[in-house]
Amino acid sequence: MWNVDNGAWNASGATVSSLSVGSHTVNFKSIPGWNTPASQTVVISYGLAKTASGTYVLAPPTVESFLINNGAGTTRAEQLRLTIRPRVSHILYGQPVFHFCGSDMETLLHGPSFTLSAANGPKTVYFRVKVAGGVSAKASASIVLAQLPVVLFQDRRRPATTINPT
Repeated sequence: MWNVDNGAWNASGATVSSLSVGSHTVNFKSIPGWNTPASQTVVISYGLAKTASGTYVLAPPTVESFLINNGAGTTRAEQLRLTIRPRVSHILYGQPVFHFCGSDMETLLHGPSFTLSAANGPKTVYFRVKVAGGVSAKASASIVLAQLPVVLFQDRRRPATTINPT
């Protein structure tokens, strides 16, 4: 959609007639998720037609929010569930420091799962999302891995049993 001098919106391909001689501004309507073309100045001469055109470019994605395990501050499990808003179809992610160089995007059907590196302590997961318009800026979320120690119980009458406390 476009207009002349902030007038009524016109569909692509429409023609506006009866414009006065002189300068006029052609504006393009913004569309969510797309970069809007810049306004253009056209100079109308008596009896001559002018054409203006603009190209919308799909905007790169922005990440509204990113949660690890629904925003939990700590976890006992190395396996995590990542939640990204807005929903995207491709993602890059990694940990501890992920540079994304030469990495392939993973296609998402559901929120991805992710396995943290071993050892207790703070962990940061870095990520980028991708749509046809490009790749988002690198972002991150953090969580603390606080696994309880594994206890080995030995009963002399039976083989050793590993117990993972919960």
